[in-house]
Formats: sequence, C-alpha cells, structure tokens
Amino acid sequence: MIIQRKDYIDKINPFVNKHIIKVLIGTRRSGKSTILKQIIDSLIKQGIPKENIVWMNFELSDYFEIDSIKKLEEFIAHKTENIGGKIYLFFDEIQVVPQWEKLINSYFAKENYDIYITGSNSKLLSGEFATYLSGRYVELNIYPFSFREYLDYYEITSDFKSHFYRYLEDGGMPSTFDYNGEDKRLILIDLYNSIVLKDIIQRNNVKNVDLLDRIMRFVMYNISQPFSANKIHKRLKQDMVSLSVNTIYNYLKYFENACLIYQLKREDLQGKRILKYDEKYYICDLGFRQAIIGNNQRDITRVIENIVYLELLR
Repeated sequence: MIIQRKDYIDKINPFVNKHIIKVLIGTRRSGKSTILKQIIDSLIKQGIPKENIVWMNFELSDYFEIDSIKKLEEFIAHKTENIGGKIYLFFDEIQVVPQWEKLINSYFAKENYDIYITGSNSKLLSGEFATYLSGRYVELNIYPFSFREYLDYYEITSDFKSHFYRYLEDGGMPSTFDYNGEDKRLILIDLYNSIVLKDIIQRNNVKNVDLLDRIMRFVMYNISQPFSANKIHKRLKQDMVSLSVNTIYNYLKYFENACLIYQLKREDLQGKRILKYDEKYYICDLGFRQAIIGNNQRDITRVIENIVYLELLR
C-alpha cells in the first residue's frame, strides 16, 4: 500500500515545470523515491508523455555501469533522442556519480529540462554543487513517516493512544511497515547498517568502525539531552579508549550528514549567542533506537521530545 505524502507533494507542486532544480534530501529509505514516483504519476495524469520522463535510481543494478557524467549524458541522450517538448529528469541518489553537479548545471542551462534529484547526504548541496547552482535550486528535506502518516497508512481511526505507543517503538521508516516483531527489528538493523556502511564508513573512509558504532550508540542513549564531543571523549577515556575530541566531532558530523541524527545548538537567550558546547542530538527515526538499544518506552520523556523536534522540522 502506498499513501500520498501530501504535505511534501504540496510543497513541491509550486515548483513543477518551473526553471528551478528540485532537490529532495533525507536519510536512506525514508520515502524519497516514492515521492518522485508520485510526481511522475501526476505528470502522466496531466498528459505528459511517458517518453518525455527519464527516471534513474542509481542504487539499482540497471545503472551500476553509469559511473561517470559522460556515460550519464550518453544514456540520457539515447533515452530522449528525437523527443520533442520538455524533458523531465529524475535522478535518485545521484551523489554516486562523480562530478554529477557539472552535468546538472549543463542541463539547467537549457530551458527544456525540468530537473529533480534526491540524495541521502545533507552535504549534497555543498561544495561544487553550491558553486555551480547557487540560487538555482529549492531544497526539501524528507523525513520518515510522522505519526499522522503512520495512522493513515494503517487506516487507524480510533484507539490513538495505544497506537502512539506502538509508533514510539516501530518508528516511521516506510520500508518496515509490512513487517512485525522480530522481522521488523531485523529489517531496521539491516537498514541502519546500510546507512552506516554506505553513507558514513565508505564515504568518509572510516577506519575504526567499532568506535564509530560506540559513539552512535552513545547518541542513541542520550537523545534529547545536552552533551558534547568532549563529554564522549571523557567517557571513552574512562574505558581506556583513546580517541581525539576532533575525531569524535567528525564522527558526529558524519552521522548528521547522513541525515541519521540532527543537532540542535544551545542558545544563550540573554546574549543571543549560540553556545559552542553541549548541543542536543535527535535521531531521525525512533525505530532505529528501539531496534539497536531498546528502551523507548522507558525513556518516554526524551523519546517524546525527539518526536516533537522532528515535527517542528517538518
């Protein structure tokens, strides 16, 4: 069953057919691909010919060989040969193609392309992309299902309290919704490991995987509570583990860049200054926390604060 993620579609619709790049950012498997497909379905219903739409998911084996912008350009040229009118380009997880931003810039320079891209890294829009396309894109952050979307998916119309407690443990990752119990937990663990491997370890060439995992577990245990990289450093030192504060800070940024956690800086209300230390961190989906360390029901106050923070982001 697929439900329309209406809030996101409503945010994107004003930019459809406009000369601006639509960028969807969110953690892996949070529903970005489904939203793209819903946009495509809408275009087809409006009369756009299917041959004018090119959709590519670079995580599918069909596109593994497209590992350069030259090959990507050749593929698109072949798909759109002798096709008139506007071409709609949908690139899912485009960050795997080196220097992709150069090709996107080239297509953007042509008026007859409407471009949509997704990525699983919050830094997708930094560096070269920002240089090439500053002011030419609109960014939309995609999150796992909210409690309201969770209710809609399961067609729940009563007994909201008990279902809310279930949501605290299940989380909102849509790829887990057809499973229950241990099967759901194993899928969440596998998905978490996939995010850590593909979007953190491989991307950042992390060598000490065990310490990376320990730091993420520390964050999970301490969601909604102020702490700093220095505090983690002191805790590791007590366990006779040597790791610099700077490395810990980098690991936290890696998790944040993968959209797995979000950082909330403290603010000195009197001086209106952002304080440097003791930030709060929130996890993108509580299902991961329940699957990895459990205790969501026991830590109800901090878990609910995490949910509230995510709702404020939406």
